[in-house]
Amino acid sequence: MDHRTPCNSFLYCGWYQARSSASTISNERQVGGKESLPVKQVTVCAILVAVAAGVPLKEDEVVPILYHNSNGPEPDGSYSYSFETGNGIRVNEQGEPRKSSQKDSESEYALYVQGSFNYPSPDGTPISLNYVADENGFQPQGEHLPTPPPVPEAILRALDYIAAHPEQDKQRKIPQDESNNVF
Repeated sequence: MDHRTPCNSFLYCGWYQARSSASTISNERQVGGKESLPVKQVTVCAILVAVAAGVPLKEDEVVPILYHNSNGPEPDGSYSYSFETGNGIRVNEQGEPRKSSQKDSESEYALYVQGSFNYPSPDGTPISLNYVADENGFQPQGEHLPTPPPVPEAILRALDYIAAHPEQDKQRKIPQDESNNVF
């Protein structure tokens, strides 16, 4: 029996393939003319999976676009866009090429982008993110973003001491082992 029979209905196809597979297995594993218990369980599970997979999922709610504005790209490379949706999402972004401040940059210009987006989290908390993206990378700012833990007091004192006594640091010579040099 060919298990690759094309089916018009996914549900029927899943049942057909599960039943065909189970009957093939049961023909090999009969005990006293009856199907063994594991084969029946496999058949029932396969049918349940086929039924569950055939159930249509809830369609996504259509969210209206309340506002949309888009400009560019202009001949100089600048652009801007913004939109707002009915479920509380607001996005605003503008960008333009600017002379790169980095001397070793591959290009004379870098794209400078700034923008923001706001949306309600699943629990209803308003999320707001402002960002800048330029030759220094993506720099987001928002109250919801995690922050690093504070630097321990002992480390701050050590850094202050090192800054106050640079002559001791210059006098100390640390032997360099070339095999451990990662640079």
